[in-house]
Amino acid sequence: TSYATGNVSTSGNCADAGGLVGYGENITNSYATGNISTSGNDANAGGLVGYGNNITNSYATGAVSTTGYQADAGGLVGNGGNITNSYATGTVSTTGDYAYAGGLAGAGDNITNSYANNPLVSASAENATMGGVIGTFNNYYNYLHLTNNFYNQDKQPALQAVGGLLYTDKPANITNTVGKSD
Repeated sequence: TSYATGNVSTSGNCADAGGLVGYGENITNSYATGNISTSGNDANAGGLVGYGNNITNSYATGAVSTTGYQADAGGLVGNGGNITNSYATGTVSTTGDYAYAGGLAGAGDNITNSYANNPLVSASAENATMGGVIGTFNNYYNYLHLTNNFYNQDKQPALQAVGGLLYTDKPANITNTVGKSD
């Protein structure tokens, strides 16, 4: 088990930040509790991982925020995929154009058996989207899926599970990914 408890803040373009790692893959049985913030274009922030894939049996509880063009924010991972049996509970916000905010992932794919219980998920800029599970689901390839995930809809009743879809000419494969009540 790996864990981290400190706050993390980065400034600069492409400066990804996460509670455990800024950029990483194959993370299992790990957690982070600190608050994460980035300021810069393409600077992703996640409660556990800023940019990464293959996250299993892990969680994050800190607040996550980004400011910058295409700077994605996620309760667990800012931008990434292949997330299984994991959760996030911190506030998530982004204020950059074309930046995505999600309870679990700001942008990404392939999320299974995971949940988000965030007090707030927000994206407040031009062409930015927000979702209870994922801010944008990048379905450029045909193998992407969201399966058996949920988020707490009581805290933001109008929030949808998926904020937006990129490359909408491909199938999205969203199954049993819904908002639930406390």
